[in-house]
Amino acid sequence: MNIAGIFEFILGNTFPMVVFIIYGSHWVNLAYLSDPAHGIVASYAVGEVPGALSQAYNAGQGNYNVVMAIVSFIFLCGSLRINVPFVIVFLGLVFLFSFIAAADYQLGYNATAAGAAHAVYYVKIAGGFGFVTMIMGWYLLFRPLAIKGEMTNLC
Repeated sequence: MNIAGIFEFILGNTFPMVVFIIYGSHWVNLAYLSDPAHGIVASYAVGEVPGALSQAYNAGQGNYNVVMAIVSFIFLCGSLRINVPFVIVFLGLVFLFSFIAAADYQLGYNATAAGAAHAVYYVKIAGGFGFVTMIMGWYLLFRPLAIKGEMTNLC
C-alpha cells in the first residue's frame, strides 16, 4: 500500500496517496508490533498475565484504534465528494476500528474468560464491517474493467 501511495503521488492523486500511505503504515506498524522476534507484546507481561492480556498493552492498542477510527472518519468526510462505494468503505472502516478498540478496551478492563468472550463478540462485529469494506474495495477495483467490457474475457 505504501508503494501504491508513492505511485499515486507521482500521478498527482493526493487523496488516494494519503489513504494508501496511512493505511499501509498502519499494517506495517501492526506487523512489527505482533512480530514475536521483536518481543514487543511480550514486554507488556505483568506477573502471570501475558503481555497480550495486560491492561497497558490493550489500552494502548485501544487508543491506537480510536485514532485510526478518527482518521477513517476524516477520510469519510473527504470521500463524500467522490462516490458512494468510497463512502461505504470509509464508513465500514470507522466502525471496524471502533469495534476493535472496544474489544481492546474490554480485554484491558476484564482479562478473564468472560471478558475475552465479550471481546470476541466485538471482534466478530468488526469482522462484519471489514467484510463490507472488502466487498466495496473489490467493487472499486473491478468496476472500471466491467465498464470497459474487459470482464467478459476473464470468465
